[in-house]
Amino acid sequence: MDSQRTFADRSTSEISVFRSAVLLFETGDHLSQREFHTRYELMPESVKAELIGGIVYMQTSLKRSHGRSHSLLMHWLRYYEDETPGLECYDNA
Repeated sequence: MDSQRTFADRSTSEISVFRSAVLLFETGDHLSQREFHTRYELMPESVKAELIGGIVYMQTSLKRSHGRSHSLLMHWLRYYEDETPGLECYDNA
């Protein structure tokens, strides 16, 4: 009955094969808490995810165009702040 084993029941060597060959989870996957935490431990540290009501939610990475637009906007706001006494501008506050 090996086919009925969950991901959490597999050995470290079996998991390393999965890790290199399979996306461990993605937004919208339905997992148990145990399965989620087992897979989450194998994900790179940069991956952030939450399990809410058995559904996986992951932060989407920002696109290059977003980063460029954001930096231009912050530059403009910084200039506006310098020219406007008493105004303070904060990023992501």
